[in-house]
Amino acid sequence: MRENRTSGTAWGVSGNRHSYHDDRGDEMSRDRRIKSVLRFLVCILFVSCMPGVVFPRESNLGALHLEGDTSGREPRSLAAKTGIEWNIDLAALMVSPGIAWPVGPHWHVGTGIGVGDDMLGFMAVGGNHYSEPDWWSYENRDGATNKDLFDILHVKVFARNKPFTRWQLDIGLHGSVFLHWDSSDDDPGSGVSVAAYALPTYGWRHIKIGARIAVGYFRGCQDASEFGVKVSPLILRVAFG
Repeated sequence: MRENRTSGTAWGVSGNRHSYHDDRGDEMSRDRRIKSVLRFLVCILFVSCMPGVVFPRESNLGALHLEGDTSGREPRSLAAKTGIEWNIDLAALMVSPGIAWPVGPHWHVGTGIGVGDDMLGFMAVGGNHYSEPDWWSYENRDGATNKDLFDILHVKVFARNKPFTRWQLDIGLHGSVFLHWDSSDDDPGSGVSVAAYALPTYGWRHIKIGARIAVGYFRGCQDASEFGVKVSPLILRVAFG
């Protein structure tokens, strides 16, 4: 993929931006606004459900349970699972099965593989080449627009904690092979990434919803190497065991 690094500004776009897409500028701007609104709504929903914001901490759960609370929240001691867990993480255009083994009352360690990516995902922080126009860049942008970084294959290793009955938190390492599109070329470029990630999920025993934040290194085959923060805002987990 051709790496066009025309100078621009870290918080804006270069002067020749519209030379890439004069005939589709309005449509692309509208699409970006729609995507930004959807991402904002998902983030607000996710933050509003964070532990400690809506639900009481562990120290209060026992009292609620003893007083006849019927909300379904249980003390942490009742949340522990001791068996092997299988799960499938699903997102738009992504399937990622995994397995985890118990190593303690509230901890599992596991691994997984996957194909595809969350089509709602976005690069929240990037550099010259991979930063998206609607999000943050710590370098001058290269002037290209309509950017999309899409994992085609990934592997992961993780530790899973269960602080509450309905909450899980996966923290681990995520490696992927990806494709990258932008307006500077009709053909996608390819690359690899290695990132640390966190994936909190909330729900019931077999169905949970979460979001993944990955912080790491993204290297393209045309020498585009950058630090980045990639967000997958909506992941559905189906669990077994």
